[in-house]
Amino acid sequence: MGESRFGWYEKVRVNTADPKKAPIHGELGAILGKTQSDDGSWSYGVFIYNVSRVWSCCEGELVDTGEFDVRESFYTGESVRVSPRGELLG
Repeated sequence: MGESRFGWYEKVRVNTADPKKAPIHGELGAILGKTQSDDGSWSYGVFIYNVSRVWSCCEGELVDTGEFDVRESFYTGESVRVSPRGELLG
């Protein structure tokens, strides 16, 4: 199994022919998640800046920009505690 093409927080441009992803075609995003399937192909959780949402994209649907964002742009460092039943604690 090979290495992923894109790094964490790497900025990418979505270039897809998938009609379900038409709303994000051409949009700029950043890699926030990665997964590799059993056949070795990679998929990514891509934060789309214009809509502030994460979309799932296949590696072939993404074009590198040569730029990176930083973790702090997406995560505040705050945390929450929940009970085993899913109740918010303190």
